Formats: sequence, structure tokens, C-alpha cells
Amino acid sequence: MRVARRVREAARRNGSTERRDRASGRLHHAHHAQRAPTATSTPHSAEPRRWDARQHTRLTDPELTGITRSKLDTLISELAALQGARREEQRRHRRGRERQRAPGAGPRQAFTDPDRILATILYQRGCFTHALLGELFGTSSQTITRTIQDTQPLLDQHGCTIPRSTARFTTPTDVAAYLDAYSTEPPDNIKHAC
Repeated sequence: MRVARRVREAARRNGSTERRDRASGRLHHAHHAQRAPTATSTPHSAEPRRWDARQHTRLTDPELTGITRSKLDTLISELAALQGARREEQRRHRRGRERQRAPGAGPRQAFTDPDRILATILYQRGCFTHALLGELFGTSSQTITRTIQDTQPLLDQHGCTIPRSTARFTTPTDVAAYLDAYSTEPPDNIKHAC
């Protein structure tokens, strides 16, 4: 018994993991090489990190979206209401009855309807992958995939065509560097206290 405990402790120190075979009850050790985290990798236990508010508003830059801010704001305000009504109708159909709680009850959406529309527009530009959009909006790539599938028909019905871009991004740092170099808006001038 003591030998098995020492073997398990040594295995943990060496970075291996163990699992017990369900049929035989034997312990199996899998040795994994320790990898140093890269700048773009996130630990599996960590929650996806959203950009802060200033950086999030930078995603609406016309250089990224391909349309002016005023047209984008108009498009988002029109489509967000349609998307919310469509989602509510789908939920009512799934439930088979009207909702019991008032609208707005329960937890707030982390990935809002305007964010969903913006993510779809950015994806249509061809600059972003699902994984990168998930990282920027603080959600998973699967959620981004479902969002694009749900929002794309609304954009098509609305007659909105988004021009393709030649820029390609793989990390949030690439997006920030591109905006620093090519942004259509001047950077904020902050006066520091003496």
C-alpha cells in the first residue's frame, strides 16, 4: 500500500497523470510533457476573457466592419429587436406555452443581441475565425458558430451585404495592432495629471 502511494506521488511530481481501468482496477500512468503556456493559449480552467469596454468598442471600427458607424448602429438597432423577437418565438414554440416569468427576469445575457450581430458582421468580412471571435467576445467558438447560423438569415433578409476584407487575424493582439496602424478614428488623447 505504501509503495503504491509513493509511486502515485512520484508520478504527480513528474507531471504524469493516472487513471484507474474500470474493468481490471489497475492504475495506468500517462506521462505528459510539461508545456509552457504560449502568449495566445489560455488554461482550460480559465474563463474566456472579454476585451475591456474601450477595446470592445474598437471592434465597431469601419476598418474592421466595412461599413460606417452610423450604418452599423442603425443595422444593429433594427436587427437586435428582430433577433430578440425571433428567439422569444423559438423559445415559446419549444416550451409549448407562453413564458411564466416576465421578460428580463433571470440572469443577464453575457453575449447580447448587438454583440451577436457585430460578431456575424465581423465574420462575414473574412478577417476573423470562430475561435478568435469567441475569444474577443468572451464566449466559445461553438456559440459563435450558432450565432452566425442564426443571424446570417436576418442579415440576408435585410439585404445587407458586407464587403470582404484582405486582412486576416489570428490573435487579439493582431487585431489591436491592426487598429493602431489603420484605424479610421484618432486615438484618445488623455491628459495626465502632473
